[in-house]
Amino acid sequence: MKIGSAILGGIWGATVVALLGVLLRGFGIPVKLELLMGSMFTHSTSPGTWLLGFVIQLGVGAILSLVYAVTFESIGRASAGLGAACGVAHALVAGFALALVPPLHPLVPEVIPSPGPLMIGLGLRGLLAFLALHVVYGAIVGWMYAPAHARRVAIAR
Repeated sequence: MKIGSAILGGIWGATVVALLGVLLRGFGIPVKLELLMGSMFTHSTSPGTWLLGFVIQLGVGAILSLVYAVTFESIGRASAGLGAACGVAHALVAGFALALVPPLHPLVPEVIPSPGPLMIGLGLRGLLAFLALHVVYGAIVGWMYAPAHARRVAIAR
């Protein structure tokens, strides 16, 4: 397993997801994963909270990319398409974990609306955005990990 390639893919994937989240908010879809994560610790919704959430998202993206890499290695191949498929599974697990946010988060639902499972609390557009963001993350991790996996397989032969 190429840990460095996986982590780099995870950081880039998480960065693109954050940038797409900003774009989605511009279109009226209030996906605010960074604010949700950061405010768990700051108990506020300040710009610094978003920045903390972004750093947390990068760390989580790096760690989860290792799970993707293990999956790619166990299947024996890596690609953007396989990463996107893993992103669907990732979205389902993470999405249902969002049901645990209201009892654990100090600002939900009083200050920040409850996202609900799979972000359905934001409506159908929120759910679709949540799924799409995870598919994009997975595709980026798979795309960036594929060359490292191919080199490792070629060397092993």
